Amino acid sequence: MQKMRVLYAEDDMVRANLVKLQVEGAGFALRIVTDGQAAWEAYLEDRPDILLLDIEMPEIDGLELTRMVRQRDWCTRILAYTSHV
Repeated sequence: MQKMRVLYAEDDMVRANLVKLQVEGAGFALRIVTDGQAAWEAYLEDRPDILLLDIEMPEIDGLELTRMVRQRDWCTRILAYTSHV
């Protein structure tokens, strides 16, 4: 059985590595990118099953990236979050 593929866009590598332990430990395949432009390119290249997006990222933010993906694809699951207080 193939693992579900998660594309994780996060510019804070400490947070990204903590999440990586949890996501991979739960049996998912994870790819981390550090900005919205890299996330867009990775999405086009690989079409992951799930996008996990930080709202506040350099280049293209998580909300804009969600809009871009939705113009092409209504099926990919997208989880967007922020640590902004």
